[in-house]
Amino acid sequence: MVDNVTLPGTGIPVATDDVGGFQQQRVKVTWGPDGTGNDVDVATGKPLPIQIRSDTGVIVPKAEDVASGAGDFGFPGLAVRRDTPVAGGGVTTDGDYNYLKNDNFGKLWTAGDQIEDIAAATGDRGSSALAVRRDTPVSGAGVSTDGDYAHILLDSFGKLWTAGVQIEDVASATGDRGNSILAVRRDTPLTGAGVSTDGDYANVQLDLFGKLWTTGTYIRNSTAGGSDVGSVSMTVRRDTPASGDAASSNGLYGPMQADSFGKLWTAGAYPEDAASSAGDPGITAHAVRRATPVDQSGTDGDYEPLQISGGALWTRVVSEQVTVQTDVTRPADTTAYVLNDAVSNSTSAPTSGGFTLTGAARVSGGSGIITDAIITSSNPAASGLIAEIVLFDTAVTNINDNAAWAISDTEVKTCVGVIGFFIEGVGNNGICHVQNLSIGFTCVGSANLRFLIRISASAGYTPISAEVITVKLKILQTD
Repeated sequence: MVDNVTLPGTGIPVATDDVGGFQQQRVKVTWGPDGTGNDVDVATGKPLPIQIRSDTGVIVPKAEDVASGAGDFGFPGLAVRRDTPVAGGGVTTDGDYNYLKNDNFGKLWTAGDQIEDIAAATGDRGSSALAVRRDTPVSGAGVSTDGDYAHILLDSFGKLWTAGVQIEDVASATGDRGNSILAVRRDTPLTGAGVSTDGDYANVQLDLFGKLWTTGTYIRNSTAGGSDVGSVSMTVRRDTPASGDAASSNGLYGPMQADSFGKLWTAGAYPEDAASSAGDPGITAHAVRRATPVDQSGTDGDYEPLQISGGALWTRVVSEQVTVQTDVTRPADTTAYVLNDAVSNSTSAPTSGGFTLTGAARVSGGSGIITDAIITSSNPAASGLIAEIVLFDTAVTNINDNAAWAISDTEVKTCVGVIGFFIEGVGNNGICHVQNLSIGFTCVGSANLRFLIRISASAGYTPISAEVITVKLKILQTD
């Protein structure tokens, strides 16, 4: 059969549908109060109300703020898998509806989620992690057993409590935990390493032994600088140190102690006039071994180590008697001398600086008193040598043999004494001993005296070839 029929006697067609040979009238749905019939597809503001129920007649949608109950029905929220979320994926503009998105684990992507190891960028978003304020963290607060989820905790300043965080002045206990502080190895610390400007955070630095570099730490033998800084070692003032005052037991750390003058107490340090007792500790004073003592400091007032020889300490005595001597071997000729001639060891290149009496003083710049002079000659002649020994505290210009005596005005001011002598022949040679001289002197720039020999007899003197004249002085060293 065909659809639709015509009412008999009217000719009005009625819309029907042929269903298995029966005409089923097509009826248009309307909705409204009594006395109205609104077309639901065109009536403004009067859509057809519907109600979704389960197969048992339970209403599925829930009103806002209605309490949940066991076995409540609902609709699953579908989401699109996106292993990497794409900006604008599935929507064309701001305000459009869009599907939720899951990663490959079925976890929901949210604003602020970032993939591991992706570089940060300006404008990145994230989720705020809420925390519970706990002025004092409590074990097990909010969780009943190991493995449960729990809130993170903050103190009253909004700072995060972490495992190992301890409250100031709380006593330590066995099993306390802490956080490891990572540091960068730097065999030589570098200025600005890892930071670009003042105020930046930076890693602490360790040397190759794992020891912490600190402000004021320097490498052995490194040169000091004008702006070097260092760390102050704090000490406790103790006018009298007491056993166990700094630490309660052997092996414990304790502060260093200083006396009322700020001087450090050390093992073996005792107050003046304190009585000694068995077992008192002390500090060994090291000394430098020197066969001959030398000046080891730069200037007067500097510290320097003690010096010893053969286990005995070098000291400066008040006075010491010494004998010094020097040979003068004149040229291999017999040229006679006249009054005021110089007796020397060369007619063209005599010993520079004059003849040296080495060690006349104990130390450089030292002083002494000449008590005796013994002058000998290898000449056995009956006619004696009458001359003078002219002494100087520093080097002078030597004079050629047989030349007229002449020294500068500056050099004559360095003269410390003149010893006149007369050598008489005594068989194979000659000798003269001058006593009770008492000539005081102070050396300049060394511990030595210098001298020249001048003929003082008007009759002159006739030498032998290569005659040797020996000058020997007895000196009482005074410092």
